[in-house]
Amino acid sequence: MALQKGEGRYEILHRLWSVTGRADEFDAWLTQPNAPGRFASVGIACDVFGLTPQLKETAKLLSRMGYHAVVPDLYYRVGGIPAGAGYEEAEAIACRVTDGRMLADLEDASRFLMASDLAVDDRRMGLVGFGMGGRTALLLAARLPGLARCVVAVDPVLGKVEQADGSVRSDVVPGDGGRIPVPVLAIFSGAGEGDTRAASREDIARFEESLGNGAVVTFPDARPGFLDEVSSVYDAAAAEAAYVRIIDFLDTTLGSDPA
Repeated sequence: MALQKGEGRYEILHRLWSVTGRADEFDAWLTQPNAPGRFASVGIACDVFGLTPQLKETAKLLSRMGYHAVVPDLYYRVGGIPAGAGYEEAEAIACRVTDGRMLADLEDASRFLMASDLAVDDRRMGLVGFGMGGRTALLLAARLPGLARCVVAVDPVLGKVEQADGSVRSDVVPGDGGRIPVPVLAIFSGAGEGDTRAASREDIARFEESLGNGAVVTFPDARPGFLDEVSSVYDAAAAEAAYVRIIDFLDTTLGSDPA
């Protein structure tokens, strides 16, 4: 199945959307199938680069395959991530937003979508995240097991993460030997040695042990960021294969057919 721009099962609608959260209103990118019926939905957590054109295209792709998608700007509290920022600059800005705030905003955006009048099937919600967003999606699913029915995490940041103020964000792997309570598809790039974004083999193995029901897929020749078409490390073949795995997983755990 070739997943090219504009192809899919449905025509779609997309726009910038204002989300009313518990503490603030904030922007999110919204995409939806333009078809009758109640569709499953996904909340997408952004990487340290924020609400990028690539994430918007990913949301569009998922909606063409039968899912409502909402991508909140998780860094609006610090003014967003400047376009063109390098990884270290973006990470430094992103780490000024606490886990609590990112988790609350992703939860609020997901619940706001489920409670909207947009023909969403509120029984079928999943979470998708990239890089730091993969970590955010996994943490939210672990802390609120009733919210999402599955998680897709692409190159999630593993291990403890030091923040700009010297404090440390908690690990996504439960420290008490517990399990992540929903099905998980984790996708890792395998050619990131020396790249600070790449998880170590030890962390991946420890993470895999924490999955009660899930799969870990590694693309050995791909580098972190390989899904991003404007990145110098974009890998078209690996990206297509990864998106096929993601959609197959969502179709199995959520179902793309309207209720």
